[in-house]
Amino acid sequence: IAYTSPFLGAILADSFLGDYNTILFGSLLFYVPGLMLIALTTIPNLLGETFNTSFLAMGLLCLWPIGTGMVKSVVNVFGAKQHHPVLQSALIETYYVNFYMCINIGALAGGIVIPIVAQSNVTAAYFIPVAMLSIGVVCFFAGTRRYVKHKPRGDMFQSAPPCCTSTDSDDEPSMGLDIVARVSTLVVPF
Repeated sequence: IAYTSPFLGAILADSFLGDYNTILFGSLLFYVPGLMLIALTTIPNLLGETFNTSFLAMGLLCLWPIGTGMVKSVVNVFGAKQHHPVLQSALIETYYVNFYMCINIGALAGGIVIPIVAQSNVTAAYFIPVAMLSIGVVCFFAGTRRYVKHKPRGDMFQSAPPCCTSTDSDDEPSMGLDIVARVSTLVVPF
């Protein structure tokens, strides 16, 4: 699910919702609730008298991967779109360097802090990511008025690049499912 949900996020962002709404809805409807459900399963007897594996599975195998795929496939591009592509091209490169530096520092810090906290309190350890993501969503929402928001372009399959199109009998380019399937196999991890 985590490998295929970025396709869902990209389709939603490019064709229907736009980048901003995809990030916001993916975070609020899937990502944060998924992490919250996973964290709530660490509290004894909160979701039932026995350990509730169905809630854990719902959060871990459904909500969280869909949310993370929707957000992660769009958020880096959304940030780059805040700069003019010609006049601020150097800033775009700097943005990507800083973006991925922050992502990697956050992953490293989380990989160190969470196990240390989990040694004394597992529930607190699971709520740290929920709190950090919630703070991030609030900060993202707080900047709403300052963002450059591009409108969705409509059906993304009508404007496919020439290398991915085939010609139907009426000589109009179209994207067949066979081409989509071939390109999709490139993301299958080996």
